[in-house]
Amino acid sequence: MRSRTIDAIKTKIASLQRGLPKGMEIIPTYDRSELIHKSVDTLRDRLIEEFVVVTLVCALFLFHIRSALVAIVSLPLGILAAFLGHELAGLSTLTSCRWGAIAIAIGADGGCGPSS
Repeated sequence: MRSRTIDAIKTKIASLQRGLPKGMEIIPTYDRSELIHKSVDTLRDRLIEEFVVVTLVCALFLFHIRSALVAIVSLPLGILAAFLGHELAGLSTLTSCRWGAIAIAIGADGGCGPSS
């Protein structure tokens, strides 16, 4: 998953770099794009783990697959609704703390950034 904003900033920096006088350069010192992408990957992995755990618990202890399907379907739909709300409000959804909040909401490791 790529962020349009991050890509646009990197493109703009590259175009500014070409217009600088000889011997000058722009050196990024605070690029958190890698952290954001790792956070997205971590959240995706945790969501998959949560789906598997919910399915196993419902199947093994309740002997009821339809109960597992309710949780498996409602969790991603809730996250999708949150993303849509952010997009409609014009807010960025690719900040590491927002991903951390979602991770806390699903019971994963939480916090900002990827888990260790």
